[in-house]
Amino acid sequence: DTPIVEGGLQDLAPPGAGPYTMLRFFNGEYTILKRNPNYHGPRPHALDAIAFREGIDDETAVGRVERQKMDGVTLESPSTVLAPSGAVAQRWGPGSSASRRGDQRYLATPLRQVRYLALNAGRPLFRSARVRRAVARALDRSALAEQYGLIPTAQLLPPGVRSYRPTSLERTARRISRIVPAGTVAKMIVQSGCLQCHQLAAIVTASLAPLGIQVHERDVGDQGTLLRTAPNSFDLLDWGTGLQYPDPASFLRNALLHDVPRSWLSPSIIAPIEALDRLGGTPRDQAAIRLARRLATRDVPIVAYGLPMTGTLVAPRLGCLIWTQDDTGIDLASLCLG
Repeated sequence: DTPIVEGGLQDLAPPGAGPYTMLRFFNGEYTILKRNPNYHGPRPHALDAIAFREGIDDETAVGRVERQKMDGVTLESPSTVLAPSGAVAQRWGPGSSASRRGDQRYLATPLRQVRYLALNAGRPLFRSARVRRAVARALDRSALAEQYGLIPTAQLLPPGVRSYRPTSLERTARRISRIVPAGTVAKMIVQSGCLQCHQLAAIVTASLAPLGIQVHERDVGDQGTLLRTAPNSFDLLDWGTGLQYPDPASFLRNALLHDVPRSWLSPSIIAPIEALDRLGGTPRDQAAIRLARRLATRDVPIVAYGLPMTGTLVAPRLGCLIWTQDDTGIDLASLCLG
């Protein structure tokens, strides 16, 4: 019930109740956290201040941490420098020799986002759920995720939504056989001038060829505009959905009733998503989790393949590390200098 005063917080830092508070808003280069003099709670706050520097090239930033010129770096995908499959992760991440000796310095933290291939069931090729399921089995999700430096996934919902339950990504080899007449064309739009986008399309092309599907790329300058103006002029779309809050039902609604054109979906997919709004609380969350599992394995309107993430690397002198699954991957309040 705090009243909003016009101009009251203008050019000032937002209020903070934790061990650290923001000295001022980001000024284009730095954001500074300082000890909160009004905090008297139990959380540690050993540092006088924490300075965040932005606008540095990814490889340069990682190099400065490795040379101990900076204490840490956090990068969001699609940066591949701190990808979970990269050299830094293998050297300093979970399961590495450094981690086994108690010196883990890297962690990939999934964001509340999912990257996926959307299949247009409004066009003849993907009207059949059987064909869509075959596509989901044929796609090399790990290769697709690696292209953008993502964490591979087969789930439509990201970690961080309520009632989330992880499942392992199937890596067993499957016998892929032709399911449509050879040379059947699938039109896929690809962002113009995006090398990674074309490389990802090449992986899709190779994966679907054994099914008899021949992928034709169409370069476009603005995918969003084409989705609005001519959504049924193509069959395949590399797309993604994110959400700021942990509601699994809202995530499904955003992905399948907003980000993907409705005309791409059959009524049997739309109806159960809309029905979630008639529920509330835990039953709504659990119904959304069950529906997401069904959509991923039976109806397959989209094929999830990767989780955008933040990769965090810290230098040796940064101590008191508590790794988390939120934000930067480390508990900032617990940090100290070794």
